Amino acid sequence: MKRIVILSDTHGLLRPEMLDYLAQADAIIHGGDINTKAIVDTLQGFAPLHIVRGNNQR
Repeated sequence: MKRIVILSDTHGLLRPEMLDYLAQADAIIHGGDINTKAIVDTLQGFAPLHIVRGNNQR
């Protein structure tokens, strides 16, 4: 079974329980912008990262 992690923001990303969860991922989907390369690099270190941006118009 594949494990896909879906994130809506990166707040609290480095909490130990979150890192344990990410370590089991086969893919990570993030639903918004990530504004630092360090966060992208961290996420890509666990699994392939797919960034999906929705319609942000108001």
